[in-house]
Amino acid sequence: MKLHPFLLWTLLPLLLLVLIGCTRTTPGPTATPAGSGESGRAVFAITDAAMDLGTVTSIKVTISGIRVHAQGGAWLDVSFTEQTFDLLELKASGVSELMADVQLSAGNYDMMELSISKIVIVDAEGEHEAKLPSGKLQLKGELIVEAGATATAHFDFLADQSLHLTGEGRYIFAPVIQMETRSRATAQVQANKEVRISGGSPRTRAQLGMDAEGNVDAGIRIVPDAVLRIAADGRVMQTQGTALTTGAVKAVDMDNGIITITTRAGADLDLYLASDSEVHLSGSPARAADLSGRISAETVVRYDAETKVISKIVVAADYEAKATVSADLSIIGDIKTVDTARGTVTITTASGRDVTVQVASDARINLAEVTGLAGLEARAGENIRLGYDANSGQLKELRSEVSAEAEALVTGTVKAVNPADGTITITTAAGTETTLKTTANSRLMANGALATLASLRAMVGTEVSVEYQQETMFIRNLHARGKAQGFVEATGTVKAVNTADGTVTLALEGGQELTLKATANSSLLADGVISSLRGISAKVGGEVSVLYDSSTMTVISMKARVQTNARVAGTLKEVDLRTRTLTVVSASGEVTLTVDTGTDLSAGGQAVTLAELATMIGAEVTAEFNAQSMAATAVKAQGKAVVTGKASGVIKTVDSALRRVTLTLDAGGDLTLTLAEGVTIYAGGAVLSASDLSAKVGSRVVVEFAAGTRTVISILIVGDAAARGAAEGVIQAVDVLAGVIVVSTSRGEVIKLRMNANTRILVGGRAAALAALAANVGSRVAVQYDAQTSTALAIEITGVAMPTSALYSGTLKTVDTAAGTVTITTGAGKDVVLKVDSQTRLLLDGSGTSLAALAQEIGASVNVDHNLNKNTATLINAVAGSRAPSSASAQSDASASTRASLSVVRAVNLVGGTITVITDANVELTLKVTAESKVLIGGGAGTLAQLLAHIGGQVKVEYNVETMTVVSLSV
Repeated sequence: MKLHPFLLWTLLPLLLLVLIGCTRTTPGPTATPAGSGESGRAVFAITDAAMDLGTVTSIKVTISGIRVHAQGGAWLDVSFTEQTFDLLELKASGVSELMADVQLSAGNYDMMELSISKIVIVDAEGEHEAKLPSGKLQLKGELIVEAGATATAHFDFLADQSLHLTGEGRYIFAPVIQMETRSRATAQVQANKEVRISGGSPRTRAQLGMDAEGNVDAGIRIVPDAVLRIAADGRVMQTQGTALTTGAVKAVDMDNGIITITTRAGADLDLYLASDSEVHLSGSPARAADLSGRISAETVVRYDAETKVISKIVVAADYEAKATVSADLSIIGDIKTVDTARGTVTITTASGRDVTVQVASDARINLAEVTGLAGLEARAGENIRLGYDANSGQLKELRSEVSAEAEALVTGTVKAVNPADGTITITTAAGTETTLKTTANSRLMANGALATLASLRAMVGTEVSVEYQQETMFIRNLHARGKAQGFVEATGTVKAVNTADGTVTLALEGGQELTLKATANSSLLADGVISSLRGISAKVGGEVSVLYDSSTMTVISMKARVQTNARVAGTLKEVDLRTRTLTVVSASGEVTLTVDTGTDLSAGGQAVTLAELATMIGAEVTAEFNAQSMAATAVKAQGKAVVTGKASGVIKTVDSALRRVTLTLDAGGDLTLTLAEGVTIYAGGAVLSASDLSAKVGSRVVVEFAAGTRTVISILIVGDAAARGAAEGVIQAVDVLAGVIVVSTSRGEVIKLRMNANTRILVGGRAAALAALAANVGSRVAVQYDAQTSTALAIEITGVAMPTSALYSGTLKTVDTAAGTVTITTGAGKDVVLKVDSQTRLLLDGSGTSLAALAQEIGASVNVDHNLNKNTATLINAVAGSRAPSSASAQSDASASTRASLSVVRAVNLVGGTITVITDANVELTLKVTAESKVLIGGGAGTLAQLLAHIGGQVKVEYNVETMTVVSLSV
């Protein structure tokens, strides 16, 4: 069934009244949230107050579930009942209809979720199921349910901004919602399920939207001029126009001008900064460089969907600041209609979309000889730019987009198309006929998709707007919109192509086969590019859509595309470490793929880095990739990568004739390397040639090279020596939460450095996380840092810390108070004599004591922390009354050897397998964590490594005072 090609956009507010707590004689079902025993009633209702939607006569929304999220708690199911609501029927009745009626625990709820399983649009051509980018509509907002009071959440779905069409005429529904929550409101539910609310205090007012990937947040949406398509895997994809998305800042690469955003859907999106990119932090203008300090911060971004260039990025936690990112949008198109009574202007965009905006009273109309809205009626067909406030939908400015270079615009209907002489005849709105010519540069579009003269023959009788040069009558841009006449559409996969007889056999979605004839007038596209029948033969097995003449069984237009998952085998031609791309040459041509952190790279069955793969140019490789994004998921090379080395230091000399560079290394000594042809040299995001390196003598660099031949793979110039510092030493402390490392240098200095997302951390030659440094306190380390800001640039563990202490258990044999020594008999029967000094912590049952008091506990069980370098006890903890217990009493005394404490985590040692805590009695304890220790984090099983993230936080710990071993620990 051919869908309607375009839609007159008007306002469709959809009202959902959620979570209304009030008293009622007969309460509804009860949800089971955690919280106080007091509860309030919650009522869910839906309504619609839409204006005229043109040819749309029904919008049926099926909601299969409702949930709410308790602040700091869990999701609570409110309704499982699948219900379908016709929004336009609700609009006609003017009421709000009950969806659910439950009791909720009093408390704060910070998110609500509607599960939308289906949306069916009914227009003049029948029923069409709209595609949802995501069926889970999670809405953030503050909802406070008070005992005995009423809370409401009010949602207006704005259909003029929610409903979209692809170039193929398929509906997409990406909700844009005006939300308001209130506390202590009044709600009445009538016998006919009508819901009425009034009063109350506003808590949250925000406009929330959904983008093409299904992310939901303030300030985002799919804009009206977006070019959309539905991929083979069912995902909605935006290929052109302004895009808006939300997520968290993952990484900032100022050298290359790349911002990486982790979206709500969990995908990583690389976007590019331009000189005119707007940056806002907490509502105030800022520099792009300031984003480096906002890693993990919530953000909303507006960017070009095709180039991925950022026009505006807002980092802010509040809805109001985020919403401003989408408030000032602009659209280019042709004036279609002007409604002076309603005060609206409708334009047709380049994608074939009709967009209607309300003209604000203070709108600026910058068109010659036009002073008001009425004057626009005579300018139908003129190409203009609309600037409007997306939140209010009101036009703020209108100006001409067409230059005065003898160009003209005409609108009307397609009368005739002649592919032989390359002409199109238009019947204008005034009834006259105009014949225009096409050239190789003419841009022809039909219903938002690329078209040819052959395919435009199917559009005779449909609406068209054309931009052309008056002097030559050559067409620059043509946009035809409407239903093709006398032809049949079909979809399926390409089964076979016979180039000899010019036929294509398709396997249709219903299981039938269809064989069609391709002629010289057939429009053939492969992956969106004009192609030949031979090009279509390369897409056997791929998806295909076709328009054909059923009387002659000849192809009018055909679009074939490869599956999302693809594979290529060939030789490795090139690896670009700067752009993180690689090029593979196969029998069918070259393929360039992007590589990210999730790409599985291997050579000879061993995992390798992209730099190591760069040493294997010419090797046989097999790559699996996403054919839509051209992102590699796995690359396997035959053979082994050249062993690579890494070094950092200062350029000492450059011999351009011999192509050699000598470095004075940070670790000491000189290293001379050979510059290979085509070596990659970076400086401040720019690529330099080998000849430029002579001017960089004295600059600090990081170099990767082939260890066997000492040939440079890449050189990264990180700055001049004066601005950079380097040191070697021992890690004294790591604060994971603050992102700080303290190093005692070999020169006797102590330096404190801050770390950020750009700090390069290497442990064992591999990239590592900050937590790995905390596990290597005491290890030798080499650091590079910015001397002005004390920011760490690179940190590499060069030697694992040798054990400086031992922790063991035994019995107290002797105490010599005069000599300041104790003798411990270990479990193996060995006597160990240890010194006791003023720094030794002496404990009896976990409480402070003296050496003289310990002399009274000869034979008692003790735990000892022993400094191996000084042969001095740093901790002795004796257990009172533990002298030689009988076997009969051992069982009963077991509980006495276990203690519980509410403590603060001070340190975690992954190497030694210990955790140091400060107890509620202000006593510091170092406890062993064994395989038998029970570690719980957030109620679930955890590991010692995960406790690194909780340094400084409270834990409840139960431990054995004899063995100083953790029995259980919970965060």
